[in-house]
Amino acid sequence: MSEGAAGPYIIHSDKRQKIYENKISPAKKHGPVPPIKKKVPNRFLVGLFNPEETEEKKQNPLAIEVSTSSRGSMNQGLFFDYCQHFVASLPMDQGKDGLPCILFLDGHVSRWNVAALRYLMLNNVYPFFLASHTSIWSQPNDNGPIKRLHACIEEITLKQRRWSRAVIPYFNQIFVEGWKLFLY
Repeated sequence: MSEGAAGPYIIHSDKRQKIYENKISPAKKHGPVPPIKKKVPNRFLVGLFNPEETEEKKQNPLAIEVSTSSRGSMNQGLFFDYCQHFVASLPMDQGKDGLPCILFLDGHVSRWNVAALRYLMLNNVYPFFLASHTSIWSQPNDNGPIKRLHACIEEITLKQRRWSRAVIPYFNQIFVEGWKLFLY
């Protein structure tokens, strides 16, 4: 059920990002938003993998991508980054020069990034948008992979809840263990 799943894309809240996000707001009104490429502070990576290791697979064996935004939610710049992450995670026989792929998305404003949508289509990934405010009943993954992932994370949370306090490394550790349970 989880075979071929793209690695998770986690967004943590970093209030310092607000200054940068405000600088790109005119681009939102007048054209494609440039991708945000920044180094994520190590404190957001604790519990996910060891950012100090040099070999890529040892460094991030579960292909987890981490970004930050001022509110801890997706924005148009991060959506472009996510699209690159998704395309890079496709199996060898899908995507550019392979079989087409459909990516289901909700109608959130962050998805309306022309550059990101164009990037997906150039890589043989076709975005399919669910009508706004209908994902509660029309979400195609909620009865399959996402339901199972939620159950895995809930199982790990119940095991660890009484032993740690709620900080970023605690969340990351729960998420990683839940993702491992989901994959294996």
